Amino acid sequence: MDVELIIADGSVAVAEPEILTALSVCTRLDDATTYRMLVAEGLCAEAVPAHPSGDHVWLDIAALRDRAGAEKGADWHEGYDAMVAYALSRGWVSPDGAAVRAHVERS
Repeated sequence: MDVELIIADGSVAVAEPEILTALSVCTRLDDATTYRMLVAEGLCAEAVPAHPSGDHVWLDIAALRDRAGAEKGADWHEGYDAMVAYALSRGWVSPDGAAVRAHVERS
């Protein structure tokens, strides 16, 4: 699943939500602008800062589920839960369980 930051219209879109084996944010924007856009779209909580290196951001698990799975069936939601469980097993979920770490890809 990729969270793409579409520059042309200043919006955020979830690309390929059916792919639940990877999670990344694809952007051409600088770290601060990427973070501000994710916060504005409700996908990133202001209380959970971007990774200091700019290589990762913390995405709100519930908001991402709502955005990506709005029209998906039970199988997709089970797959999403499995993706989050895998991230948790790898230490990629915030201590409060509300956010998942996503790799930032520069395009």
